[in-house]
Amino acid sequence: MDDVLLIIEAADTSIEYDRSVRLPLYARGGIPDVWLVNLEAGRVEVYSQPVHGTYQNVQFAKRGESLSLKGLPNLSLRIEEILG
Repeated sequence: MDDVLLIIEAADTSIEYDRSVRLPLYARGGIPDVWLVNLEAGRVEVYSQPVHGTYQNVQFAKRGESLSLKGLPNLSLRIEEILG
């Protein structure tokens, strides 16, 4: 999975499953960044720096903010574009 820079998960009713099951799988697989689109809360949860199956850094982005990736510095997405 060395070629995967980012996984984006959209969650409405599955948010707890995504946090407790999928995120640890992605971290163990070495996925550097995961954006969990929390549709109910209207925000994007940003998980990065996987170490031993756990993401060390968690941030929350809301409407009016933008996200970008270290691996793709020219890409920037507004939260409104992600949430719709």
